[in-house]
Amino acid sequence: DGYFLKDKACLPCDEEHKSQCSKCSRTLNKCEKCKTDHYPDGEGCSHCSVQKCEKCSQTDGTCSSCLEKYYLEKSKCLSCERSIANCDKCSNGTQCEVCKTNYYPNGNLCSECKSKNCLTCDSDDGECHSCVDGYYLDGFECKKCDTFDTRCLTCSNEPKCTKCEDTNYPDSTGKCVTCISQHCMTCDSSSGSCSTCESKYYLSVA
Repeated sequence: DGYFLKDKACLPCDEEHKSQCSKCSRTLNKCEKCKTDHYPDGEGCSHCSVQKCEKCSQTDGTCSSCLEKYYLEKSKCLSCERSIANCDKCSNGTQCEVCKTNYYPNGNLCSECKSKNCLTCDSDDGECHSCVDGYYLDGFECKKCDTFDTRCLTCSNEPKCTKCEDTNYPDSTGKCVTCISQHCMTCDSSSGSCSTCESKYYLSVA
């Protein structure tokens, strides 16, 4: 599979058929099976006839499955979000499987989580379980990391800072402290030793 015979040599199918052929006749100049979103059209491969189609029939190009964020209905790929507001993944136009950030599946709708800047929340009551980067969970509410340390960019729920602004690093207590060396841009999170320098400065290992 994947090769055909030409002038006593085995050549890759996609060399003869413009890169979309995955299986071709071993002796004839003809593609028998194409890659994912293409189908055989005689000698080569044609793109599936339906927009946003991921896989189609290898006989007539009829769509069998759609790209992510789309669903198949009457041989067409339709947008999940157009059918269900704030839906990222669905199997049909009435039931969402995965909603956008800060939303959760609720029957045939995507309902907003109770806390803003929530990444995941409970599918029964909308209470927040985790927050987007730059926020931490306090009870069921997402609070900005810089509320407990003004130099903190990302943090865990303890809360402890995991990433600080340039020229700072998180120490063992989760607080942002200034890098040991002057003109240091980033430094090691455990020792504070400089990793990269500010513009017009270089790192000396001496």
